[in-house]
Amino acid sequence: MEENTYDLATEPDEVVSDEVELEPLDFDLICVHCEYNLRGVLPDGDCPECGAAIADSLGERTLRFAPNEYLEVLKSGLYFLLLSFVLSLFLMVMGFAGGLASAGMGVGPKSIQLIMSVAMVLPLAAHVFGALKTVTVHQYNADAPRAQKTAKVGTIIYAATALFSMVLGVVLVASSTMPTAGVAIVSGVVDVVSGIASVVAYYSLIYYICKFQTGMPFSPHMKYPWLPKFVLITYIVPIVIGLLALLFLGVSAATGSGGLFIGLGVVMGILGLAAGVLFLLSAIFSIMLYIRLRRTIADIQSVQGAF
Repeated sequence: MEENTYDLATEPDEVVSDEVELEPLDFDLICVHCEYNLRGVLPDGDCPECGAAIADSLGERTLRFAPNEYLEVLKSGLYFLLLSFVLSLFLMVMGFAGGLASAGMGVGPKSIQLIMSVAMVLPLAAHVFGALKTVTVHQYNADAPRAQKTAKVGTIIYAATALFSMVLGVVLVASSTMPTAGVAIVSGVVDVVSGIASVVAYYSLIYYICKFQTGMPFSPHMKYPWLPKFVLITYIVPIVIGLLALLFLGVSAATGSGGLFIGLGVVMGILGLAAGVLFLLSAIFSIMLYIRLRRTIADIQSVQGAF
């Protein structure tokens, strides 16, 4: 009995001595539950912040362990999103230059409007293609399924309504006809729906992109927690200005007050300038963000290729 007792008592010690001692994590890993940085924590332990198992953050969902084929798809989606903002800024500059040419060189404003209306399809197509490609493929560590679905549906609605507005604008400019009251109302409603859809789609997309970066060395939702709110503001302001413009036009038409219309026009011009500045800042920051994301994914691919 004593010999058996001795063997049973010493057996666990022998097993423990044969176990491999785990080293603390030597890289940045964000907890998928509370976004705490788990660097320096043992991989078989729990998160010091929320108590969740660290194994949850080391699973296959993390982009760090995603297959190269998926990373290539994600990089291409981010490329088209990046391209959409570059094209938007380029067309903004070209539109300004076209306005100067129309005023100083006698170039027909109708021709410039037609060219710009058709050209705006390019950034729209790039953004829609990139957004759908980013949110429809299988995501690793996609802890925001509602944002994924909202971004997808919002992008489709935004694309359809924006394209309708562009086609209607081209037809009106080409035919040199003033829109009737019915056409103006339909166009205004479509523009409002398009604006709201773009806000929902882009905000959800940015939130989703930030969310599925959990586990990556660079996480915008950690270093830039104000990013989704900033994007939301830059998209809401132009829509609010558009709604105010429709309201002011309705008040002016109902009252027949030309002076009121001129005063409101000045106010709308100032607000429009502010909206343009916000869009410029949003576009520049988005370009910087997507460039940084693509570089981060390239770094992950290079690390994977070393093993």
